[in-house]
Amino acid sequence: MRFEKEVPETRTLEVNANIVECNAYIIHFSNNEVYSISSKKFFELGGTYTVTFKNLEYVKISYDNKHMIYHYKTAKLLYTLDIDPNVRYTFERYTITVEDLVEGEYELRKVYRFDDYEPIEEDLEFKPIDLSNYRTIKEYAYKTDTDGITVYKNGKFYAYYYYEENHTRTFYLPNGNMLFYHEEELDADAEEYDFNDGYDKYNYYYLLYDLAAKKIKKVALPIIINNIVLYDDAFGFIKVDAGLDFNAIDPKTKMLTRDRIGSINNDLKIKEINFEFGEMDDFYAYHNNRFLIISREAGAFLVDGKNNKIISSFEYDKYLQLTPLPGETVALYDDYNEKIHIYSLETGKSIHSEYDLLGIIDTNILLLEKDDKYYRYDGSLHLLDGKPIVLEYGNVPMYIIERDDGYDYYMSNGVKLFKAADANALVKRDYIFEDMKTFYIFSYTVDGVIKHCIVERSQFLMVM
Repeated sequence: MRFEKEVPETRTLEVNANIVECNAYIIHFSNNEVYSISSKKFFELGGTYTVTFKNLEYVKISYDNKHMIYHYKTAKLLYTLDIDPNVRYTFERYTITVEDLVEGEYELRKVYRFDDYEPIEEDLEFKPIDLSNYRTIKEYAYKTDTDGITVYKNGKFYAYYYYEENHTRTFYLPNGNMLFYHEEELDADAEEYDFNDGYDKYNYYYLLYDLAAKKIKKVALPIIINNIVLYDDAFGFIKVDAGLDFNAIDPKTKMLTRDRIGSINNDLKIKEINFEFGEMDDFYAYHNNRFLIISREAGAFLVDGKNNKIISSFEYDKYLQLTPLPGETVALYDDYNEKIHIYSLETGKSIHSEYDLLGIIDTNILLLEKDDKYYRYDGSLHLLDGKPIVLEYGNVPMYIIERDDGYDYYMSNGVKLFKAADANALVKRDYIFEDMKTFYIFSYTVDGVIKHCIVERSQFLMVM
């Protein structure tokens, strides 16, 4: 995983109403206003209506005499469907079917189709699909949904693969082929099984989809793959087409071994990779092609990815909790005296010692206290002007500082978002996986008025 710095996009909506329902595209308020996050504007509506957009690729606004269909992303009106006792409408995720009642029988008049929240106009000339936000390998692009994967080739539809029962994970090979992992949990008393993860027994198998031939076949692999990372996806210092994170299966006990890494090619040939410091348990990418390698057996290592050389090694007592931090630093937490120490990986020396840990946000941003002063550490130590409070509801990248006139809410990077009357701002979260975006919507009160702060940030992005 590569770690970059980011500046989240924020905006505030002054709508004195609660949120009824929302996702990464749309917010529906209790006063019946509807806001488009994508186009940054409200739907132009009026009168009395009901709003439906959950599990649809369009927004349906229904009045007593008509249904108005709006674009999911742009909030533009697409179609007006008059309500008539002789017309039947069927609203499904990707389609709207219109049928006319003729002599007691319904006859199909038209089907409106949608894909990726866009209307499909069947009578228009073909236009290449914008695939810039999808996973791409060579000439292929991949769009996933709950049922399977749509594959595009050179911007045009190429194939669709439906997942089989017990499908668990999908992996992509350097040539674009897909490897599907299937896993079935068995009864605890099962005598025949493929492996035991220490808790349950399982059977497993793999299917390989050959894109060039559009054929699927069962393949035998003696390992459980956790992840395949193509070199272009910043696997980094390992000079292979695809890096592999996997567990082997002990042939005698059928128990999974500890995590291992290796490489895999298009022919599914697997090679384990061993380092001079022993087995690698985890790694983190810094800038300039430098990496932190963690080995439970040997310690932590700062590695130069340009020439695959160890820059420095860092040994520590294994009873201490090690947390990788930005700026090529690590934190060691001692449960016994409840103190945290921050070390430079390059020098191996402590740069900040004997701090109390108040919380960790965004996986690697520390909130600290020492001598009645408060700090935020993100590779540098920043003095705070009040005691930070970590939000209690989930992994939200924020902290709060109490003031005399309310509570200030801050992003993990120290940017102030808003002031609220209390520390109980409600948060809703959703994702756009293709765009690698996460949206947080905070609802809070100021002087008795409800406001909503929308925060858009890169998904799973951490600062190193």
